[in-house]
Amino acid sequence: MKYNKLLMFALMAVLLSASVAAIGVTPGRTTILFEPNAKQTLGFDILNDQHKDVRVKLTIDGDAEGVEVNLVQDIIKFKDDEERKHVDYELKLPKSFETPGTKEIRIAITEMPDEKSDKPITVNAMVGVITQVRIRVPTEGKYLTVESLEISEGGEGEYATFLLPVTNIGTEKISKASAKVSIFDLENKLIATVSTQEESLDAARRTLLKAVWQANVKPGKYFAVANVAYNGKSAKAEKNFNVGKIKLDIVEMYAKNFRLGGIAKMDVKVKSNWNEILKVFGELFIKTTSMDPIASVKTSTEDVKPNSEQVLSAYWDTTGIKEGKYYITLRINYADGQYIEKQFETLLSLNSMEFSAMGATGQVVAGSSSNKGLTIIIIIILVISNVVWFIRAKRRKKDSL
Repeated sequence: MKYNKLLMFALMAVLLSASVAAIGVTPGRTTILFEPNAKQTLGFDILNDQHKDVRVKLTIDGDAEGVEVNLVQDIIKFKDDEERKHVDYELKLPKSFETPGTKEIRIAITEMPDEKSDKPITVNAMVGVITQVRIRVPTEGKYLTVESLEISEGGEGEYATFLLPVTNIGTEKISKASAKVSIFDLENKLIATVSTQEESLDAARRTLLKAVWQANVKPGKYFAVANVAYNGKSAKAEKNFNVGKIKLDIVEMYAKNFRLGGIAKMDVKVKSNWNEILKVFGELFIKTTSMDPIASVKTSTEDVKPNSEQVLSAYWDTTGIKEGKYYITLRINYADGQYIEKQFETLLSLNSMEFSAMGATGQVVAGSSSNKGLTIIIIIILVISNVVWFIRAKRRKKDSL
């Protein structure tokens, strides 16, 4: 098997940088365990995503020296009505590898230029994809690898699940394998430790270790370290994860020392539930009661400390603004594109600026206690009216008899 390294590196750079590909491939990766002198028939599907007449070329590369890859054909043609084609190939493994570990074969599927085109072929015009074959070569004795640490995140008080797929890539059986998962906060303080079940693994076998933890902690970022112990040896995996979601609340908005016609300083108090610093800024969109925009201003950008409150300040030039009612949409931006919005009814007078938060129905929330009392009075009046009507109706019926 001859490899043209320079060409393959150029091809891979183009494949990774291509923004729109006319072809696809599935699966993207296949993993097999090494067996001396073994022959395997593997396959993949090439996808003609854009449904066009196209030719593709198959090119082989990799670091698995001594492996033979036999393709039935290295150029495949698609018609515009052909959505996919299956390709089988034979993989012949050598008697041995010099070193254990994971070896890789890469098959690049590259779009070729139109046969009818007179344009010169350029590397920049080539678009393609890659499918990989990974060959796991065992190590003498007992040797376990942790493929990854997968975490099913939960909310505050809910359960987080830790999954550890492990493989015995040694030549001998592992009689006992289990893991302890340690959970740390952002200050590297140990929060909890949970254990997985215990498993045995024959050579070239794979299993899944599982641990469950109830996240009785505040929402935020945490760090998990999984230590797998087996027959006097160990392997490790680690990963960041979240408990719950970032939540930022708008506590209140207020203005002090306001005078109409001057520069109004509007302060917004926000509160974070997260366990790390959040960079936050606000935007205020000011409109008339007819919803015509008259101004938009930004607050300062501030760092909100973990589980604490912070004030953001914005300044609005009210020159030429009349007394009366206005609407403000307040948008608080945080955490790389996340934001929350709240609407306020704003009443301007000569020496005051008053804000009333609006609920989902558009009704003013502030001062709702008086509305509640009025509602209760109305209900009582209705009940009394119904009782009086019932008594009168009963008397009329009696008199008619």
